Amino acid sequence: MAKTVPAAKPALAKEAGQAVLWNMAFLPLKLLADIGVTLLQLNLLLPAAFGVLAIIRAGVSLLGTWIDLGIERALPKFIPEVQRDSGRAGVRWLLGRVMLVKLAVLVIVALLLWLLSDTFLAYLAGEVLTADKLTDADRQRLLAQLDPNGNGWIFVAAVVVLLVLGSVYDVLMAYLISYFKQRAWNSIGLANTLVQPLLIGAAVLLGWDITGVVLAMVFTAVFGVVMAAWQVGRVAMGDSHPTDLAAPPHTIIRRFVPYSSLSYLFNLSDIAASYVFVIFFMQGLEEAAILSVAANLARQILTYLYTPMQGLQVPLFTRARSGEGATLPGAYAAVCRLLLLLLIPGSIGLMSLARPLVLAQYPQYVAAVSAIVLLTPLLFAESLLATSQNALMVSERYLPIIVSRVLAFTSIPLAAVLVPRYGVLGAAAAIGGARVLAGLVVFVAGRRLLELKFPWAFALRLAVASAIMALVLLPLAGLLPTSVTTRGEQLGLFVATMSVAAVGGAVFLVSLRLLGGLDQRDRQQLAATRLPLKGVLLKVL
Repeated sequence: MAKTVPAAKPALAKEAGQAVLWNMAFLPLKLLADIGVTLLQLNLLLPAAFGVLAIIRAGVSLLGTWIDLGIERALPKFIPEVQRDSGRAGVRWLLGRVMLVKLAVLVIVALLLWLLSDTFLAYLAGEVLTADKLTDADRQRLLAQLDPNGNGWIFVAAVVVLLVLGSVYDVLMAYLISYFKQRAWNSIGLANTLVQPLLIGAAVLLGWDITGVVLAMVFTAVFGVVMAAWQVGRVAMGDSHPTDLAAPPHTIIRRFVPYSSLSYLFNLSDIAASYVFVIFFMQGLEEAAILSVAANLARQILTYLYTPMQGLQVPLFTRARSGEGATLPGAYAAVCRLLLLLLIPGSIGLMSLARPLVLAQYPQYVAAVSAIVLLTPLLFAESLLATSQNALMVSERYLPIIVSRVLAFTSIPLAAVLVPRYGVLGAAAAIGGARVLAGLVVFVAGRRLLELKFPWAFALRLAVASAIMALVLLPLAGLLPTSVTTRGEQLGLFVATMSVAAVGGAVFLVSLRLLGGLDQRDRQQLAATRLPLKGVLLKVL
């Protein structure tokens, strides 16, 4: 019987380029939706209530990382390989066994959580009792929601449900990322982000406080899983690979297990070097809330700037390594140039405008500004350095990654020493310092083992243009109001800050153009795309 011939795949550069464009197309809407969620919670909830929510979210993130076992990071590498060798039947076989393992671990964790529920609620109640700047009425209202004999069980049940839904959601989204389905991936993320503020706003306006916010998180997670399952079904049905190619890929497990184990180590070390873990070292709910605001704003801006490359690096490097239209060093250099173009001016801009940005959105957290200024260059630098780790991972060069991830755990002793002395700034230094140290190890290893070449000349060009931008931004930022008392003043400050940012962006673009603009290879790639206003972009950059 003649075998079905798979349809020819689009060129790798074209597929990756389209994925980048879809990532960028969704950015403005995701930005507005994220800002809406943040403003709702920070302005309508007490700082102590937001601190409780920050701890609950941190707990879900910690447990979700422990449950994942590194599987989510492994799937984008192995799904394309299994699809190529075994077709849809092989992918279903792999995903079925992945879900069985994750669900078995979830059952164990859920039982432990239920047994320890009173201890968890007592910890939260203790933090509320010791929180400053709370009236007796507000304190009693929060304590009533955390009562184990009342509605406290809702928080424990919500954590369990969020863990289950999160595990299913991660597998489904990894499937979409594996095939550069950024349009579907971003659509789901945007829909989630738009649904959540509506539910949170309704819950808060109805007076449901933190209980309502937690329930809104659960309903948003349910919505996300339904959307992701629908999109995965569409992708699977449209797959042109034959379904009767080969037997289940048992041999893949010999490579999948070590890869996912290393990814698991990465996840554990990543969570240890984040506010999600360090928040438990903070002295009280207010410090926890301030650290959460600082880390979330820096991470939020970093995520926006990183958006064009979301979900691309592992599948891109995997296919480049196999010779599909590019080389691994070439793909690495192209990714680095794009990240440099986004992250260097982005970090300088955020540091220059951190105070008016915080003041315009949530003035009660202006104490977070110093931590934002400290965290931003460290987190942004680590994102650049970590690109080498993805290249090492797909090349299965594991030793330097193990060393790097072990060093990331230095955040724990650093936090134990620095947080009691320096508070939120000490926490920021512990998080950022450990991350940069880990990133340097893989950066050096990538250069030595894979001959990855970092575009230093382009980085210097961007640094000079960004420095010129900062010379304009800082005096203009100094002219902005240093305090606000009404919503109208906040809105006015936000508009003024965005105007200053636009001026800074224009100065950066002009400076970069005068210094030589984009790398020649990137100009050629941009010229080959179907991007609207391509001619204008080429002339500017």
